[in-house]
Amino acid sequence: MKYWLDVHYPRRVNERRHDFLKVRLRDNNYKALEKMKAGDRVFIYETTSNDDGFIEYVENGKRGVAAQIKGRKGIVALVQIVGSFINEYCEFGGYPFKGHYLTRELPVERHVIPLDEYNKARSASNLTPFIPYTPGGLIELHPEDAKILLNLMKSSDS
Repeated sequence: MKYWLDVHYPRRVNERRHDFLKVRLRDNNYKALEKMKAGDRVFIYETTSNDDGFIEYVENGKRGVAAQIKGRKGIVALVQIVGSFINEYCEFGGYPFKGHYLTRELPVERHVIPLDEYNKARSASNLTPFIPYTPGGLIELHPEDAKILLNLMKSSDS
């Protein structure tokens, strides 16, 4: 089992949490597609909202614009991959995604780990700061990094 970290835009106001927690793969992320398996765990990092509070998207062949919740700028969930990759093109904020994995949210005691707190814990373990890039920035975590996040979230995996 591997641990991953996935960067997401904040949830759209009309978006169900279940849909927000899908792990989407960018068009250029072939390594993750080859390595990710059912049972893997993924931490979801939520960015801040766009300046105007809206996001453009393409989903199910339809283009739209939706209001976003205010982004929390931190780790907001731990999910488990529950199936194989589903090819289903979509776009969020102009970034293309080739499809997604369905997930199941795992129980944790802490539901938001602010970026500053996460980086402070990384620094204590001599790891460089995490700098979130664009949404869909899916990275495989080093075991020490996964352990830090599990402890911060107080997950039963820790």
